[in-house]
Parts: sequence; C-alpha cells; structure tokens
Amino acid sequence: MGCVGFLFLAWNVVLPYLISLTPFGMRDELHQTATSPDGRYTAKLLYNDGLTFGYGHITLETSGWHPFGYGRTDLVEVASGGLMDVSWQDTRTLIVEYDATKNKDPNSDTYFVTQPKAWRDIKIVYHPSK
Repeated sequence: MGCVGFLFLAWNVVLPYLISLTPFGMRDELHQTATSPDGRYTAKLLYNDGLTFGYGHITLETSGWHPFGYGRTDLVEVASGGLMDVSWQDTRTLIVEYDATKNKDPNSDTYFVTQPKAWRDIKIVYHPSK
C-alpha cells in the first residue's frame, strides 16, 4: 500500500471519530420506554439535546415485521421541555402526559410543535400533569 492509500485509509478512520467528538451534534437522551400491551408498538420519550438548545419528542415504532416495512415516526414534538410521561391506556390508545403549568415567562410553557391525534391505528390522548 502506497503513501496515498495509507493517508486515504487513515482519513476514513480518523474523520468519523473526530466528527463524533464534536459538541455541536444533537443527541437523543432516552427518558422512558412504553410498549403497548399486545407488544406491537413501542413509544419512546426522548430529549434531543444539543450545545445551545434541546427539545422533547416521542417516537412510535412498530415491533417486528410490517407490510409497509419497519415503521418509526417522530410522533409528538415540543419546542423545549414539558413532556412528562408516556403510557398505554389499552392496546391502541397512547397517553401523553405533559406539563401544563403556566409560567410568568411564556417561553417556559410547554409548546407543542406537532400534536397528532392518531397514527396508523393508534389513538393519541394528551393529559395535562396533575
């Protein structure tokens, strides 16, 4: 292997490693996982954290084989924090609990960017925290 080949190989190994160390990337932090009673769906409550900001979101995934392929979607998203809990009421009803506190600073309130009422055969119900 010549000098150029060695440099090319070193670059392809070193560059991905250096990129993984950058502080500017957004990384999901898993806070909670809830599987539907029949095991067909898994909801994950995540916080996507970055250097200067972050946001909460819930993903919903199908388990196993699906006729249209593996299903995963970013289902619910809030502008910063505020998502508290995710659970299943029954096999097709997902409960999303959120912080409904009204703060002096409205930027601290829970603000939904996406708030669907259903996905495929799943009904999504939103409950303010108590």
